[in-house]
Amino acid sequence: MAYKYSVYDHGKYIGSMTATEIEKKTGLNRNYVNVYASRNAPYKQRYLFEWEKLQEGAWTVQFREEWDKWRGRILTAGGAMG
Repeated sequence: MAYKYSVYDHGKYIGSMTATEIEKKTGLNRNYVNVYASRNAPYKQRYLFEWEKLQEGAWTVQFREEWDKWRGRILTAGGAMG
């Protein structure tokens, strides 16, 4: 999953982007976007990056429910599925 960042240019919101998109837009190596975001430090005294809250999609809820169901079966069976 690619994380998204809110990107600001001189304090003005310019969009929601992945690290790869930020690299294309600003020239900052995508591997360092999270460093700047975690330190709340501006890149080139211009760009700020903030992690966006991850949205939990319907498929993740379904996956978690399936996982819980099968995990329960395995634990109940003592690992002996049949």
